[in-house]
Amino acid sequence: MATQQRREKSRVSSRKKGSSRRAAKDNYFDIQSFGDDDASHGMLQADLRRSVMRLDNGQNGGVFERLQRLLGFQPASVRNQKEHMAVLLANKQFRLAQKGCADPPGDALKQLHKQVFLNYTKWCRFLSIKPKWVSDLETQAALFFLIWGEAGNLRFMPECLCFLYHQMATRLEKLDTAHQKPEFAPADNAFLNFVVKPMYTVVAKMNPSLQKKKSKISPLDHKNVTNYDDVNEFFWKPECLRFDETNVARAFEHREAKTFKERRSLLNPFLAFYRIFFFLLVMLHVLIAISYVAVKSRSEKTKGFEMYNNMFSSSISNLRNQAFLSVGITYAGLSVFKVILQVWIDGVLIFSHKAYAAALYCRIMWHAAFLGVFTCFVTSPNEKVPILNQTFLQSGAMITGIYALPVVVAALLTMCKSVTAKWSWLNVLQGTRDQYIGRDMGQKLGDFAKYSVFWGLLFGLKFLFNIELMIRPLVIPSIELFDLDVVEVRV
Repeated sequence: MATQQRREKSRVSSRKKGSSRRAAKDNYFDIQSFGDDDASHGMLQADLRRSVMRLDNGQNGGVFERLQRLLGFQPASVRNQKEHMAVLLANKQFRLAQKGCADPPGDALKQLHKQVFLNYTKWCRFLSIKPKWVSDLETQAALFFLIWGEAGNLRFMPECLCFLYHQMATRLEKLDTAHQKPEFAPADNAFLNFVVKPMYTVVAKMNPSLQKKKSKISPLDHKNVTNYDDVNEFFWKPECLRFDETNVARAFEHREAKTFKERRSLLNPFLAFYRIFFFLLVMLHVLIAISYVAVKSRSEKTKGFEMYNNMFSSSISNLRNQAFLSVGITYAGLSVFKVILQVWIDGVLIFSHKAYAAALYCRIMWHAAFLGVFTCFVTSPNEKVPILNQTFLQSGAMITGIYALPVVVAALLTMCKSVTAKWSWLNVLQGTRDQYIGRDMGQKLGDFAKYSVFWGLLFGLKFLFNIELMIRPLVIPSIELFDLDVVEVRV
């Protein structure tokens, strides 16, 4: 009890004095004496000693201490990240030396720099800006490690860290070239107080416990709760470059942090698995059209696959063209339905993406117009097309080609991802948004060929089974019933 009371008194006294918690002098190693030949450090590898010495070259410290004075990082974080970078460099130097590398220290720094800035270079390429390479490789890597080490939970937003490095490298470049004095004193902990805390205040609003609930029994409002990904998406746009690291938090004061609010419905699975439903419904229409033409063109005694012998006969060309052109009704109708679902599920947030909203409007007008044209192929095949001096049936191939041209061109351009990755207008035409994540995901050509052959054979056998044993047995009696002359008989 006495010991516990003494501990409690010491806690109270420390609070009254306003003292902070104790900080260890070093993390694992005594960095300040790495250059000495003290026997107590004989356990340390020579690579680690050289790595620390290159980062600490003078009484006023090295690159880390310089960045602390200019940009206001915390002293404890500086010691931590200096040791962090030194250990990483030592590991790489040791491995390169074992492989017989001619310059292990230089190559180790280049390897570490490449790994650390891999996402940053991609981010700059995505936003069409030049990377900020200030001073030497050591300064660049040290700056990124200091930002990463003190960012805390902002590490869950990788592109936010890229933004912070880009803007702070710009600030450092101005301080070096213009010989300006730092805006804040080192004791102010400027990076923590004026960069990290304002940004974390924005992110902290995602915590449901900080939001007032309408009632204790009401379910959590999943639509309006933000998360790290929602805030991170802001840094995928060139708009973020209008701010610097100290005022970027203000960008979220008058804008919606969430770019997508899920509207839960029974129709969500249809939109999520639209390609599957679309493919199966269109193929169902195609198989029905094939069966219909085969039954209409058969002779009385034909059976089995002999029913398809006369499908391409010139005597039934109009019937065949009309049947296959009717597939466009299903294709265009499902495309219109998809756009309507996208607009309904996205809600008013769709208008925050002007290019995307304009693309959806153009798509729904395009598909709706051709839906009407394909309907005319069935209802009025022999009527004259207002613009062309042909009937609807005669101009079917040309109209279908015009309708399919944008889809074919977009598909061909998408196959060349290495060339079209920077073409943002192509993403808009396809109805996809400018996403930074997942752009490089794709299959190799060999894997794609194997995948396509497998599913092609599987679907070929499936559709052969369907048309012979499921669809055609229903088409024959349906046509016979439809062709019956029904006479009204009154008793």
